[in-house]
Amino acid sequence: MKQPIGQMTGPELKFRAKQAMAALIPIAGLKDHGPHLAISTEIEITEEYASNVAQRLSPYVLVTQ
Repeated sequence: MKQPIGQMTGPELKFRAKQAMAALIPIAGLKDHGPHLAISTEIEITEEYASNVAQRLSPYVLVTQ
């Protein structure tokens, strides 16, 4: 995956969407993990996981953001 959909220009998205067979939509919640971790920890993990999957399946998968 080169970049998430939200960071693409219109022409880039149109080109990639023609190649893609699916889109991953990372979904996670905000959760307090105590003073040692950020509230966005689960979101960051989910986005990274989706990005790794998309890299393995590129150009057939897009990741939304």
